[in-house]
Amino acid sequence: MIDAGRLLADLKRLRADLEDDLRVRCGEHPDLDAPLRGEYDAAHAAGRTAQPYAVWRDARLTQIAAAWLLGCVFVRFLEDNRLVDPPRLSGPGDRRRRALDEHTLYFRARPTDTDREYLLHVFREVAAVPAAAPLFDPRHNPIGTLDPSADAARRTLRPSGDAAARLLALWQRIDPDAGGLAHDFTDPARDTRFLGDLYQDLSDEARKRFALLQTPAFVEEFILDRTLTPAVEEFGFRDVRLIDPACGSGHFLLGAFRRLDARWARDEPGTNPRERARRVLEQIAGVDLNPFAAAVARFRLLVAALGASGVERLADAPAFHVRVAAGDALLHGPRPGGLEGARKRYLEPVPAHEQDRSAGAGPEGARKRHPEAAPEPGAPDADGAAAAGAPEAVFDDPLAHVYRTEDAGALRAILGRRYHAVVGNPPYITPRDPAINRAYRERFDSCHGQYSLAAPFTERFFDLALAPPPGAAEPTGFVGMITANSFMKREFGRKLIGRVLPRRDLTHVVDTSGAYVPGHGTPTVILFGRPRPPVAGTVRTVMGVRGEPSTPDDPAAGLVWSAIVAQIDRPGSESAFVSVADVPRARFARHPWSLGGGGAAELKELIDKAGAVAAGAAGGTTPGGRQQGPSAAEGAGAAGAAGGTALLAAGSDSA
Repeated sequence: MIDAGRLLADLKRLRADLEDDLRVRCGEHPDLDAPLRGEYDAAHAAGRTAQPYAVWRDARLTQIAAAWLLGCVFVRFLEDNRLVDPPRLSGPGDRRRRALDEHTLYFRARPTDTDREYLLHVFREVAAVPAAAPLFDPRHNPIGTLDPSADAARRTLRPSGDAAARLLALWQRIDPDAGGLAHDFTDPARDTRFLGDLYQDLSDEARKRFALLQTPAFVEEFILDRTLTPAVEEFGFRDVRLIDPACGSGHFLLGAFRRLDARWARDEPGTNPRERARRVLEQIAGVDLNPFAAAVARFRLLVAALGASGVERLADAPAFHVRVAAGDALLHGPRPGGLEGARKRYLEPVPAHEQDRSAGAGPEGARKRHPEAAPEPGAPDADGAAAAGAPEAVFDDPLAHVYRTEDAGALRAILGRRYHAVVGNPPYITPRDPAINRAYRERFDSCHGQYSLAAPFTERFFDLALAPPPGAAEPTGFVGMITANSFMKREFGRKLIGRVLPRRDLTHVVDTSGAYVPGHGTPTVILFGRPRPPVAGTVRTVMGVRGEPSTPDDPAAGLVWSAIVAQIDRPGSESAFVSVADVPRARFARHPWSLGGGGAAELKELIDKAGAVAAGAAGGTTPGGRQQGPSAAEGAGAAGAAGGTALLAAGSDSA
């Protein structure tokens, strides 16, 4: 069985070793550094980064090192669970001996090679199976080409032979105390959740850079219950589509896969399991800025599809299409027309007559300008239907850039359509790269001041949800996300609250700042909504009264979380931990928000009004020029009636 803690510790050590090795190789071999420098220069010129080259390159070296480590982890998982044969890296019992024999046979035929070439050979053998080919896609995987030739070695940055030998030795190491393999991946359930730990903690710098954070299963299930489940009921299980635009290691995607596969099996039991798994994979999509996060999510969905199909050998699996791509969901893909702030569009088809004809009009010219993004003639459009007879369109790319690790065609296909359910746990950090900070600010209305990514991602989630044309009475998609609650009080949230959210049908606001959500040191809130003008005059609001008194042994059974789950559908209910009310929508169009329960929100509003009156008495109007409110005496009297304990409750909503 997998010892996730030991595996993580060993891989972190090896990741640092590989990064140092790659850095030395860049310094000793300018030809290996040159392609990275060229990619950086292109990104810098296109406004994709403003970081110094050394900082940018270190991040890329982390990606390359992680790709080699994860490539080995994927192979080892497949080997120990008998999905591939023969084993070539290692295995428990006699399978380790067989892997050593494979190693010996390889070097008898190629005595001048190193363990670097052997690992490339192992990756090639796995990638030769159609179902596994995307795991080692040479066009976009940071490992690059799997070609072992001397020419490829001169132009592709790879670990040295010595570093590769240390990586290979890890998988063959015997635990002296237990007498067995140090890292045994055998698991009858084929559970891949351990990969989430690797995704989150493999690199401390990557965790800070990408705000890597796993979503606990109980939060994921809660959000899917209120997005995917009603979407299936409204649109049908055959047609529903779901996306996580910041998918990380794929927890939401795996949860959606399991639910949809179970629904297909229940309602169409005669469908072949392999066909069923293929259809479900077509209904689920994910994007993540971090290439190794996308790789983990892609692998986990593949393993889930193999299990659902009853496949025992990878070679017997169909070539599943896993719709996960590395890229930036805030920059890639079109934005719906007519939205304020949609000032830049990226990889969006535009009429050919609006384009520079220097590369030629139509799809052929598009392929010359952006070969990754342009479809082949007759290829289906983003919704899977060929655009026969439609005016020719090419791909406008104002930022003029995608990284090599980003698949422009896949990003357009994924982000160029809308979904019945949009879910996720987007990053909460402030973008540190000035170029990216500017690019987001130009694209999204919600980016204001020292904004957190919680703001533009909230806007983007609603962008991606299915919405009818203005005035059309058609069903809309469902949006659900857990995000930082900092926008509720800090100045950067003013535009999100005052301009963006009032145009959407915000249906639920759930204060989770008092709940124990593992790994989430930042106070959070869960938002649900639909991409249409507001319908009801109120918003179902779960307000915090009191935080978790101690760390629960089982976070899903924590007192605050249990109260949220039990009470969310009972407006007017109040417990020691939360209260639930249908709050007038107008209150959520004003910044800041206060989600204190037990009368705290009402008390805050009364105090605010009293303050406005005091300001009016001194100068006629409030500092913002607003009309005067009720008298200070009225406000003070009502505030007193609200009760002294409510004031303490207001402090539970941490920024």
